[in-house]
Amino acid sequence: MELPLLGMTTTEICFQSTTVNATFYVTKGQNDTPNTPPEKNFPDLFDGIGKIKDKTIKLHIDPEIEPKEQSHRPIPFHIRQDVGGELKRLEDLDIIETVEGPTHWVSPIVVVPKKSGEIRLCVDMREANKAVKREKHLMPTLDELIADLNGATVFSTLDLTSGYHQLELHPESHHVTTFFTHVGLRRYKRLMFGINAASEIFQNSIAELLTGLPGCINISDDIIVYGRDVREHDENLNSVLTRLRECNGRLNPTKCTFRKSEVIFYGHFFSAKGIKAAPQKDAIKTMQPPESPSEVKSLLGMAQYVSRFIPNYAAITAHLRALTHQNSVWKWHKEEETAFRKLQDELTSDRVMSYFDPTKPTEVLVDASPMGVGAILMQDGKVISYGSRSLSDVESRYFQTEREMLAVVWPCMGNLALSSLSIRCEVHTNN
Repeated sequence: MELPLLGMTTTEICFQSTTVNATFYVTKGQNDTPNTPPEKNFPDLFDGIGKIKDKTIKLHIDPEIEPKEQSHRPIPFHIRQDVGGELKRLEDLDIIETVEGPTHWVSPIVVVPKKSGEIRLCVDMREANKAVKREKHLMPTLDELIADLNGATVFSTLDLTSGYHQLELHPESHHVTTFFTHVGLRRYKRLMFGINAASEIFQNSIAELLTGLPGCINISDDIIVYGRDVREHDENLNSVLTRLRECNGRLNPTKCTFRKSEVIFYGHFFSAKGIKAAPQKDAIKTMQPPESPSEVKSLLGMAQYVSRFIPNYAAITAHLRALTHQNSVWKWHKEEETAFRKLQDELTSDRVMSYFDPTKPTEVLVDASPMGVGAILMQDGKVISYGSRSLSDVESRYFQTEREMLAVVWPCMGNLALSSLSIRCEVHTNN
């Protein structure tokens, strides 16, 4: 077999007392990593909406809950043509079907406009969900992601096209999804948004589909594939794409990224250097101060999601949290403004955390104050995670030595991933 010649070089090689001139030829071998885009090797994976093979979802309906037919919500005339078109599209894709005969469950439809000008049809399942017994399945945590991605340098992210709709509903579960339209009753034949158990069912189904494949994790319909180098990454990616092809899954090409040194996944940036938060920085920088307790709660809810990147988070947000307490009087003075601006700065920082490595020595630096306790998880002098929390009314009356002990016990009882990772660590305290 002839291999293409990419180049050559001649050099002198010395070994002990012998010197020879050697010529080296650079060729492309059979085992070199291919650079063909996945869309070329797996074109069928990026076409349409799939239906996962050998997987049927049966909803568990509580027989003691009496079925309910809710009131019809009229669809405005100016969007009826668009709604009719979307209903036909879903029916052509075998996602919904026309209802024939009597039905006991009927829910109203909700039309949601998209930025693109298109519409999304949703079903208000609040009454029907009272009869759907919710399943419980584990969702991967950020701590697990960080541990698994340690050492990875190349990443791809995959997005399943209309992910829920790729799972078939058992025929006995169709009836509970029945909904009103201006052209008659329809019901779903696939899993749909609005069902209370849908997210857990879908997460577990895709996790089962990927079982046994190295270098991949899914969170709902998003999958991250990774490797320590390009070759390992491509082998892992090929395994995932092959499995999806075998199961008749489909991917959205506009939302997939391949062979990147940095990707956004689960609301965070992942790279060879580590992990950092990926908030909408421009929106946060121009954000106006909250004007009510509910707006403060919304702000703190967003901030809590990335609090692992913010040192002394509990102390920074103390004055803001006080505004959300029951019977608290609304005020916005210098202390609240300072806390808000400090939180803005922290949310838009480029602070990068390292990945956790179970083979390295681990240190936990803890501290306590009259306002809260905090801890920093570190390896090789690099921060893995920050953690903090405020004190309860009883804890705030502890002696300082007791607060310091609380700061030692708190992270080791389930925070900063110490409990879930079952690691030995060295704790440093200043008392």
